Amino acid sequence: MSLFKSGSKLLAARSAGTVLSLLGLVIFSRSLGPELLGVFFLYQSMLSLLSIPADWGFAGALEKRLSEPKSNPSLFSTALTVKIIFLLIAVIFILAFRDIINQFLGQRLALFVAVGIIIQELARTAERTLRGEKRVGETAILVLSRKLIWVVGGVVLIELGFESLSLVVSYIGGSFLVLLFGFGRVHTELARPTKDSFYSLLNYGKYNFMSSVGGVVYNWMDVAMIGFLLTSSAVGRYEISWRITTITLLLTRTVGTVIFPDVSSLYSQKKFQTIGNLLSRAAGLSLLVVVPSFFGSVVLGDKVLSEIFGPEYAVAYLPLVILMSGKMSDALQSVYGRSLKAIGRPDLGVKATSLSIGINVFLNLTLIPIFGIVGAAIATTTSFIVNTALHVYYLDNFIDVKMPVSRISIFVTASTVMAVVIYAVRQIVYIDGMFTIIGIVLLGALIYFSLLLLSPSIRDDVHKITFYITKR
Repeated sequence: MSLFKSGSKLLAARSAGTVLSLLGLVIFSRSLGPELLGVFFLYQSMLSLLSIPADWGFAGALEKRLSEPKSNPSLFSTALTVKIIFLLIAVIFILAFRDIINQFLGQRLALFVAVGIIIQELARTAERTLRGEKRVGETAILVLSRKLIWVVGGVVLIELGFESLSLVVSYIGGSFLVLLFGFGRVHTELARPTKDSFYSLLNYGKYNFMSSVGGVVYNWMDVAMIGFLLTSSAVGRYEISWRITTITLLLTRTVGTVIFPDVSSLYSQKKFQTIGNLLSRAAGLSLLVVVPSFFGSVVLGDKVLSEIFGPEYAVAYLPLVILMSGKMSDALQSVYGRSLKAIGRPDLGVKATSLSIGINVFLNLTLIPIFGIVGAAIATTTSFIVNTALHVYYLDNFIDVKMPVSRISIFVTASTVMAVVIYAVRQIVYIDGMFTIIGIVLLGALIYFSLLLLSPSIRDDVHKITFYITKR
């Protein structure tokens, strides 16, 4: 099945990248502290917010159009031309408001924002083009390279005394490497941009734009508002909790990325039942790691924060648990949301995203001043649930959406047993450092996956994933 074969290299690369990122976060959180680390997170939030007007949904539209059976070679050149124009406008905006941007970030980083947005968006265009060419597996090296440059470069520059600027420079360096390697691997040749290609991209991109806005809002709006309403230290603590939760979506994002061109192609062939079966299995896989991670965060989250990242991050325990609960909804969104785009109905995703964005912004503005970073976690999680529910509702009008109820019940049962054992171990074992925590986490993972292997269908999926990764 293409879901496993196409995603094997990407999953392996993202797994290695996740380990690198986690290691980097541990080093950076202890070396810089929450305040300086918060400055870098605010920088990333600025790049993400600016990526909205710097793209307008054209990168996602390019991926969609290239993945269709009959794609026009001029699509690539047209999208690239439009992207460059948008980026020039974004840079002019950044330079015009550089004083405000510097004040928001707490350091003079406006020029780094200008350089970063150019390199980041061109790199993403290259990656989306490879996906549209149905060469998802070839983006694996790009995923890993970006993380490697960021972590290694960040560590070296911190040792040289550059503090938070080190993470900014190494982040830009990682994106630049993706840009070079990405465009070097693209097969689609440059052709003369055409009006037909422009309108084709625009017709899809105008709807994909709002869905892209939703992704940015969920990932970065809460960080931006915390930075505006609270402090960079609060940003650092909150974002560490957020980054921990995103690690659980490793498999989920791989599944969502891989199925997009398949669903797009199958829908063009009107193979609706095949799509329904594919989505049901993909949704089950998307929750494989997320469910036990939530249970684990409840019984061990406080110690993970304090012992691994530092005692000053322990106050983010409750946001961690709340955000982790939202990842179960987010996992399903990665599958069903991408599928709604793949069948050519991003307009419905716009409706769902618009409502959830409004809820997210309103709740953040209301709850952060009252509850601090806990309020931000509640706001983001609530909007996750609403957005996912609406996407599933709309998709069900075209494809029979079958929720993997039996899979979910298996995951919850195994996770409950795992959580009980971890809680018991915690009462017996004295937790005195990072390695003790890692040992308990590994024990929990061993218990959970051992229980899952009792299920024949799950055992079959695990066998296929393992086979294709080792074969590569």
